[in-house]
Amino acid sequence: MNPVGTENPHNNKHFIDIYETFRPDYPKEIFYSIYHFMMDVRANFDLAMDVCAGAAKASKPLCTYFKQVIALDSSEDFLSRGPDGVPNLIYQVADCSRPLTFLRSQSVDLVNVASALRFLERRRFYCEVDRVLKPGGCFSLMCVTIPRLTCADGGAYTIIKQKLLKDVFEKHRRRMEQIYSGLDNCDIMYPYYKKFPPIYREMTLTSESCIQMFLTIDVIYDHARDHPDYLDSVRRSFFDWNQGNQLKTFTVTIPSQLVIMHKPWQHRG
Repeated sequence: MNPVGTENPHNNKHFIDIYETFRPDYPKEIFYSIYHFMMDVRANFDLAMDVCAGAAKASKPLCTYFKQVIALDSSEDFLSRGPDGVPNLIYQVADCSRPLTFLRSQSVDLVNVASALRFLERRRFYCEVDRVLKPGGCFSLMCVTIPRLTCADGGAYTIIKQKLLKDVFEKHRRRMEQIYSGLDNCDIMYPYYKKFPPIYREMTLTSESCIQMFLTIDVIYDHARDHPDYLDSVRRSFFDWNQGNQLKTFTVTIPSQLVIMHKPWQHRG
């Protein structure tokens, strides 16, 4: 991943450790939906490319459906955390906002971007997507919108909203609004597309695993790095909530989003 205009935490080993361990996986229903959409439009399943792949959390599930998947990221360290031993998964280090010169024009059946569209220089990237996609190929966008989670435990939910998120929203409003909006206002490249209803996943968390999950969001990680008292304050609030029992759990529901577009068979760029 390569955030535009900000220091890149995705080259930071500590951030990568947290992301690999605590970032929620994408629901399997997302990949079923991509498969069925592509079947409906009679697309091929030879080659998929997962852009800004990070630790390949979306790349590996795509391997179930495609003969070959390229996990593409600007961070070699991040890609090194991807799974080994997947025979049809290839790792490629490249700047995702620049021309992908290693790919022939009209050679890819699916281009996927997972929780990373805001890091890309969109106009240039969309031109490259259109170049590498085969006529009849598809372009999918997915994201896990962690800040939109809901929680039945009122005490824990108040801490998340008032302690974990409020100060970060106030100090980094533009970046947080991009994250919060998810794919609500994403660009649509091709006339035939589908925006799927949110897919909800329940997770059981402790106070600390909740904090670590939020630290997989780069702007929150940056804020914690720049404001040493921030996480201490959050942990004190959780300590009061769980009365010192760090194993106390609560359940959250996190929505994921999917948008997929179909490049016309007779498309002229």
